[in-house]
Amino acid sequence: MPKDLDNFIGILKGQPIQNLLLIEFLICFLEVHGMALIRFVISLFLLLVSIIPGAAQTSLRNEDLEDCSVLTGKIKQELFKDYLSKLKDTAMAGDEDDTMTYGSILHNKFVCQVEEITGDLGWTTIVETGKKIKISKPPPVDLHKYTEVAATLRESISAFERISESNLNARLLLGKYYADYDDYLKPPATGYEYIAGVYSAECRPGNRVKVEYDRCKTLHIDLALFNSMLSRDQRTAIHKRVIKWADAFIEKQNILR
Repeated sequence: MPKDLDNFIGILKGQPIQNLLLIEFLICFLEVHGMALIRFVISLFLLLVSIIPGAAQTSLRNEDLEDCSVLTGKIKQELFKDYLSKLKDTAMAGDEDDTMTYGSILHNKFVCQVEEITGDLGWTTIVETGKKIKISKPPPVDLHKYTEVAATLRESISAFERISESNLNARLLLGKYYADYDDYLKPPATGYEYIAGVYSAECRPGNRVKVEYDRCKTLHIDLALFNSMLSRDQRTAIHKRVIKWADAFIEKQNILR
């Protein structure tokens, strides 16, 4: 078989099974009608593959799950929809890892949707000088207006809430949602309690979850996002309350080890 026809057949691997009979017919037809026609059809096929996004792809790659074009449905819409549906099923069945993955993908989708609306103007900026922290928080996207974006956020929150008692990263993301969208998510004390729980589990002296110092510094800044929403007395009361939760979390983690 000619080398370029060999290459052509190699590209066809992975095509849907229903196309196999058609492919076999085409190959027989081309072998009968000569090399010139073979080369013409191969060139045409390669051109089509190059200009049609995902034309020869039947599954998502890991990098697709961070690609805003995929997450917002501009390309590979059916592939992403099918993947997310199957992942949701296993998450709803109680698999914690899949629940975290499902929530994280929705979080990425939410970020992409927000960026489409605000560009790079929609992010909180934090400047730390000595012991002072200055937080510049632009007006968030009006989630009452952008209902599709709000639905993505709600679905992500729902996933993270299901594992928030056992997954500190899910708990942290929940807290940040309440900080950035305090006009939509109420009350702010709920978000502060999520982050304070993580801080208490990871950053209290003594017997705690081991993390790098920078992580504790970041959590301290995350807590500062709520300074304008909650009084000092409210924040102190929450810290006292979450110590009990954090101790129980640490004890459970030690047992699982």
